[in-house]
Amino acid sequence: MHWRSLPGDLVEDILSRVSAIPLVRLRETSKQWNAKLKSGSFAKMHAAHAPKEESLMITLIDHRVCLVKINLHDPSVKVAPHALYLKDPLSDSSKEVDIRNVFHCDGLLLCTTKDKRLVVWNPCSGETKWVKPRDSYKKTDYCALGYDNKSSSKQYKILRLDRQDRPNKNVYEIYDFNSNSWRVLGVATDWFLAKYRRDISVKGNTYWVATQAAEKPYHDFILSFDFSTEMFQNLSLPHPFPYGISSLSVVREEQLCLLGAKRHMLYMDDGASFSDLQTSRTKL
Repeated sequence: MHWRSLPGDLVEDILSRVSAIPLVRLRETSKQWNAKLKSGSFAKMHAAHAPKEESLMITLIDHRVCLVKINLHDPSVKVAPHALYLKDPLSDSSKEVDIRNVFHCDGLLLCTTKDKRLVVWNPCSGETKWVKPRDSYKKTDYCALGYDNKSSSKQYKILRLDRQDRPNKNVYEIYDFNSNSWRVLGVATDWFLAKYRRDISVKGNTYWVATQAAEKPYHDFILSFDFSTEMFQNLSLPHPFPYGISSLSVVREEQLCLLGAKRHMLYMDDGASFSDLQTSRTKL
Protein backbone atom coordinates (compact mmCIF):
# COMPACT_ATOMS: atom_id res chain seq x y z
CA MET A 1 0.00 0.00 0.00
CA HIS A 2 1.33 3.42 -0.99
CA TRP A 3 1.28 6.15 1.65
CA ARG A 4 -0.75 8.41 -0.67
CA SER A 5 -3.69 5.99 -0.33
CA LEU A 6 -3.77 6.46 3.46
CA PRO A 7 -5.95 9.13 5.10
CA GLY A 8 -3.98 12.29 5.88
CA ASP A 9 -4.78 12.21 9.59
CA LEU A 10 -3.52 8.62 9.82
CA VAL A 11 -0.23 9.57 8.14
CA GLU A 12 0.23 12.44 10.60
CA ASP A 13 -0.53 10.16 13.55
CA ILE A 14 2.06 7.62 12.37
CA LEU A 15 4.75 10.24 11.79
CA SER A 16 4.04 11.93 15.13
CA ARG A 17 5.36 8.77 16.80
CA VAL A 18 8.71 8.91 14.96
CA SER A 19 11.75 10.48 16.65
CA ALA A 20 12.90 13.92 15.49
CA ILE A 21 16.08 13.09 13.55
CA PRO A 22 14.42 10.83 10.91
CA LEU A 23 11.78 13.53 10.41
CA VAL A 24 14.50 16.08 9.68
CA ARG A 25 15.73 13.80 6.87
CA LEU A 26 12.18 13.26 5.58
CA ARG A 27 11.51 17.00 5.37
CA GLU A 28 14.40 17.36 2.95
CA THR A 29 12.94 14.91 0.45
CA SER A 30 10.12 17.12 -0.91
CA LYS A 31 8.30 20.42 -0.47
CA GLN A 32 5.12 18.51 0.41
CA TRP A 33 6.73 16.66 3.30
CA ASN A 34 8.45 19.84 4.45
CA ALA A 35 5.14 21.74 4.57
CA LYS A 36 3.33 18.93 6.38
CA LEU A 37 6.00 18.36 9.02
CA LYS A 38 6.62 22.03 9.86
CA SER A 39 2.94 22.84 10.51
CA GLY A 40 1.94 23.92 14.00
CA SER A 41 -0.69 21.18 14.34
CA PHE A 42 1.84 18.46 13.58
CA ALA A 43 4.37 19.98 15.99
CA LYS A 44 1.82 19.64 18.82
CA MET A 45 1.06 16.03 17.87
CA HIS A 46 4.76 15.17 17.71
CA ALA A 47 5.43 16.72 21.11
CA ALA A 48 2.67 14.55 22.60
CA HIS A 49 3.44 11.24 20.85
CA ALA A 50 7.17 11.16 20.02
CA PRO A 51 9.39 8.64 21.89
CA LYS A 52 10.60 10.07 25.19
CA GLU A 53 13.45 7.67 25.87
CA GLU A 54 15.84 9.88 23.92
CA SER A 55 16.66 13.55 24.35
CA LEU A 56 17.87 15.94 21.68
CA MET A 57 20.49 18.55 22.44
CA ILE A 58 21.62 21.39 20.19
CA THR A 59 25.37 21.86 20.01
CA LEU A 60 28.04 23.36 17.78
CA ILE A 61 30.49 21.17 15.88
CA ASP A 62 33.00 22.86 13.58
CA HIS A 63 30.89 26.07 13.67
CA ARG A 64 27.77 24.20 12.50
CA VAL A 65 24.58 23.63 14.49
CA CYS A 66 24.07 19.91 15.10
CA LEU A 67 21.50 17.77 16.86
CA VAL A 68 22.93 15.38 19.43
CA LYS A 69 20.76 12.42 20.40
CA ILE A 70 21.20 11.21 23.98
CA ASN A 71 19.69 7.98 25.28
CA LEU A 72 19.44 8.27 29.05
CA HIS A 73 19.34 4.48 29.33
CA ASP A 74 22.54 4.18 27.32
CA PRO A 75 25.42 6.61 27.90
CA SER A 76 26.35 6.60 24.24
CA VAL A 77 25.91 9.86 22.34
CA LYS A 78 25.01 9.90 18.66
CA VAL A 79 25.39 12.96 16.47
CA ALA A 80 22.92 13.50 13.66
CA PRO A 81 24.48 12.53 10.30
CA HIS A 82 24.22 16.09 9.04
CA ALA A 83 24.33 19.58 10.47
CA LEU A 84 21.72 22.30 10.12
CA TYR A 85 23.36 24.66 7.67
CA LEU A 86 22.70 28.39 7.56
CA LYS A 87 23.29 30.12 4.23
CA ASP A 88 25.17 33.40 4.23
CA PRO A 89 22.95 36.14 2.68
CA LEU A 90 26.04 38.22 1.89
CA SER A 91 27.40 35.52 -0.42
CA ASP A 92 26.26 34.89 -3.98
CA SER A 93 27.30 31.25 -3.70
CA SER A 94 26.06 28.54 -1.35
CA LYS A 95 28.57 29.55 1.32
CA GLU A 96 27.51 28.69 4.84
CA VAL A 97 27.80 30.91 7.90
CA ASP A 98 30.36 30.04 10.58
CA ILE A 99 28.55 30.20 13.92
CA ARG A 100 30.33 31.11 17.14
CA ASN A 101 27.50 30.70 19.67
CA VAL A 102 23.92 29.44 19.57
CA PHE A 103 21.03 30.04 21.97
CA HIS A 104 17.74 28.11 21.81
CA CYS A 105 14.34 29.54 22.74
CA ASP A 106 10.88 28.28 21.80
CA GLY A 107 12.09 26.47 18.66
CA LEU A 108 14.11 29.47 17.47
CA LEU A 109 17.90 29.76 17.39
CA LEU A 110 19.76 32.97 18.16
CA CYS A 111 23.18 32.70 16.55
CA THR A 112 26.25 34.90 16.75
CA THR A 113 28.65 34.41 13.86
CA LYS A 114 32.44 34.41 13.70
CA ASP A 115 32.33 37.67 11.73
CA LYS A 116 30.28 39.33 14.53
CA ARG A 117 26.76 39.25 13.13
CA LEU A 118 23.52 38.28 14.87
CA VAL A 119 20.66 36.25 13.40
CA VAL A 120 17.43 34.68 14.63
CA TRP A 121 16.87 31.42 12.76
CA ASN A 122 13.92 29.06 12.52
CA PRO A 123 15.64 25.81 11.46
CA CYS A 124 12.32 24.13 10.66
CA SER A 125 11.00 26.72 8.21
CA GLY A 126 14.40 28.07 7.19
CA GLU A 127 13.31 31.65 7.94
CA THR A 128 15.95 34.06 9.24
CA LYS A 129 16.07 37.60 10.58
CA TRP A 130 19.45 39.31 10.64
CA VAL A 131 19.60 41.93 13.39
CA LYS A 132 21.79 44.98 12.91
CA PRO A 133 23.64 46.34 15.97
CA ARG A 134 23.01 49.71 17.60
CA ASP A 135 26.74 50.42 17.20
CA SER A 136 28.71 47.18 16.79
CA TYR A 137 28.80 43.64 18.12
CA LYS A 138 31.77 42.31 20.08
CA LYS A 139 33.30 38.91 20.53
CA THR A 140 32.71 39.19 24.28
CA ASP A 141 28.95 39.90 24.00
CA TYR A 142 26.37 37.70 25.70
CA CYS A 143 23.10 37.49 23.75
CA ALA A 144 19.84 35.77 24.67
CA LEU A 145 16.43 35.43 23.03
CA GLY A 146 13.19 35.55 25.01
CA TYR A 147 9.62 36.75 24.93
CA ASP A 148 7.02 38.59 26.96
CA ASN A 149 5.06 35.70 28.48
CA LYS A 150 2.44 37.96 30.05
CA SER A 151 1.00 39.27 26.78
CA SER A 152 -1.73 37.52 24.78
CA SER A 153 0.76 36.78 21.99
CA LYS A 154 4.49 36.18 22.31
CA GLN A 155 6.50 39.37 21.81
CA TYR A 156 10.08 38.29 21.10
CA LYS A 157 13.05 40.33 22.27
CA ILE A 158 16.85 39.99 22.31
CA LEU A 159 18.96 40.80 25.36
CA ARG A 160 22.55 41.86 24.71
CA LEU A 161 25.13 42.20 27.48
CA ASP A 162 28.06 44.34 26.39
CA ARG A 163 30.99 43.72 28.72
CA GLN A 164 33.06 46.88 28.95
CA ASP A 165 36.61 47.51 30.16
CA ARG A 166 36.32 45.10 33.08
CA PRO A 167 34.47 41.76 33.41
CA ASN A 168 31.87 42.96 35.94
CA LYS A 169 30.71 46.06 34.05
CA ASN A 170 27.82 45.02 31.84
CA VAL A 171 25.91 47.47 29.66
CA TYR A 172 22.67 45.75 28.74
CA GLU A 173 20.20 46.58 25.99
CA ILE A 174 17.06 45.12 24.44
CA TYR A 175 16.12 44.60 20.80
CA ASP A 176 12.35 44.75 20.29
CA PHE A 177 11.01 42.97 17.20
CA ASN A 178 7.94 45.21 17.13
CA SER A 179 9.97 48.39 16.68
CA ASN A 180 13.04 46.73 15.09
CA SER A 181 15.29 48.82 17.29
CA TRP A 182 17.61 48.62 20.30
CA ARG A 183 17.02 50.28 23.70
CA VAL A 184 19.76 50.67 26.32
CA LEU A 185 18.36 49.61 29.71
CA GLY A 186 21.26 50.22 32.10
CA VAL A 187 24.56 49.05 33.54
CA ALA A 188 25.12 46.18 35.98
CA THR A 189 28.37 46.13 37.97
CA ASP A 190 27.87 43.72 40.88
CA TRP A 191 28.08 40.41 38.99
CA PHE A 192 29.75 38.81 36.00
CA LEU A 193 29.15 35.80 33.78
CA ALA A 194 31.79 33.14 33.23
CA LYS A 195 32.44 32.46 29.56
CA TYR A 196 32.27 28.66 29.88
CA ARG A 197 28.81 28.59 31.50
CA ARG A 198 25.81 28.24 29.21
CA ASP A 199 22.58 30.19 29.47
CA ILE A 200 19.17 28.52 29.53
CA SER A 201 15.72 29.63 28.35
CA VAL A 202 12.64 28.58 30.34
CA LYS A 203 9.16 29.86 29.45
CA GLY A 204 10.54 32.92 27.70
CA ASN A 205 13.00 33.97 30.42
CA THR A 206 16.77 33.41 30.52
CA TYR A 207 18.81 31.94 33.38
CA TRP A 208 22.56 31.92 34.03
CA VAL A 209 24.94 30.86 36.75
CA ALA A 210 26.54 34.21 37.65
CA THR A 211 29.25 35.22 40.10
CA GLN A 212 28.59 37.91 42.68
CA ALA A 213 31.35 40.53 42.46
CA ALA A 214 30.12 43.22 44.85
CA GLU A 215 32.27 41.98 47.71
CA LYS A 216 34.73 39.19 48.47
CA PRO A 217 34.66 36.28 48.78
CA TYR A 218 32.91 35.93 45.42
CA HIS A 219 30.08 33.42 45.28
CA ASP A 220 27.85 31.94 42.59
CA PHE A 221 24.10 32.41 42.31
CA ILE A 222 21.35 31.98 39.73
CA LEU A 223 20.64 35.09 37.69
CA SER A 224 17.57 35.43 35.49
CA PHE A 225 16.20 38.03 33.11
CA ASP A 226 12.45 38.54 32.79
CA PHE A 227 11.62 39.69 29.25
CA SER A 228 8.16 40.85 30.35
CA THR A 229 9.39 43.33 32.98
CA GLU A 230 12.86 43.73 31.40
CA MET A 231 14.42 43.25 34.83
CA PHE A 232 17.13 41.01 36.27
CA GLN A 233 16.27 38.77 39.17
CA ASN A 234 18.59 37.13 41.71
CA LEU A 235 17.62 33.67 42.87
CA SER A 236 19.26 32.78 46.17
CA LEU A 237 19.94 29.13 46.88
CA PRO A 238 18.69 27.42 50.07
CA HIS A 239 21.04 28.12 52.97
CA PRO A 240 23.32 26.42 53.69
CA PHE A 241 24.07 25.12 50.19
CA PRO A 242 27.33 23.12 50.35
CA TYR A 243 27.61 22.46 46.61
CA GLY A 244 29.27 24.49 43.93
CA ILE A 245 26.91 25.27 41.05
CA SER A 246 28.15 23.31 38.07
CA SER A 247 25.47 23.72 35.45
CA LEU A 248 21.89 24.60 34.58
CA SER A 249 19.72 22.59 32.23
CA VAL A 250 16.11 22.57 31.11
CA VAL A 251 13.64 19.68 30.83
CA ARG A 252 11.04 19.86 28.04
CA GLU A 253 11.47 23.65 27.89
CA GLU A 254 9.47 24.13 31.10
CA GLN A 255 11.55 22.93 34.08
CA LEU A 256 14.86 24.34 35.21
CA CYS A 257 17.34 21.80 36.56
CA LEU A 258 20.31 22.67 38.78
CA LEU A 259 23.38 20.42 38.98
CA GLY A 260 25.74 21.01 41.89
CA ALA A 261 29.05 19.27 42.56
CA LYS A 262 31.27 18.88 45.60
CA ARG A 263 34.27 16.56 45.45
CA HIS A 264 32.98 13.18 44.26
CA MET A 265 29.39 14.16 45.10
CA LEU A 266 26.62 15.39 42.84
CA TYR A 267 23.47 17.25 43.78
CA MET A 268 20.56 17.69 41.39
CA ASP A 269 17.50 19.79 42.05
CA ASP A 270 14.45 20.18 39.85
CA GLY A 271 13.82 23.89 40.20
CA ALA A 272 10.71 24.07 38.08
CA SER A 273 8.90 26.43 40.40
CA PHE A 274 11.80 27.60 42.58
CA SER A 275 9.56 26.91 45.57
CA ASP A 276 12.62 26.37 47.76
CA LEU A 277 14.49 29.45 46.48
CA GLN A 278 14.24 32.90 47.94
CA THR A 279 13.76 35.52 45.27
CA SER A 280 14.90 39.13 45.40
CA ARG A 281 13.89 41.29 42.42
CA THR A 282 15.92 44.38 41.71
CA LYS A 283 16.09 46.73 38.76
CA LEU A 284 19.77 47.15 38.07
